[in-house]
Amino acid sequence: DSFDDLAREIHEWARRQGFYDREYLPEDPTEPRYAASRPNPCAPAEKLCLIHSEVSETLDALRDGNREHEAEEVADILIRVLDYAAWRGISLDREVDTKMERNRERERLHGRTF
Repeated sequence: DSFDDLAREIHEWARRQGFYDREYLPEDPTEPRYAASRPNPCAPAEKLCLIHSEVSETLDALRDGNREHEAEEVADILIRVLDYAAWRGISLDREVDTKMERNRERERLHGRTF
């Protein structure tokens, strides 16, 4: 299995569950929802905000000392990131490998002292 395989699986599930019902907007707001025809310009930002909300929920669990909830929220972060990547056509298999190659060449702590 790969990041990309898991991302596709998660994204397909998210679509079936209705998480992409607002991906497109109708040209005319009086049209039925199924007649949507133009991309919702807010959709990518909304998806990124949902990732952020999962990070905030993880912080709350950490503050509460609830390790079980913390672990669940970390999983939610990953699920949202994988969904976003599949939706936006980002190959995490490729991008993570590329980024790690660059990171391996960087100084300790990226040249910072802490």
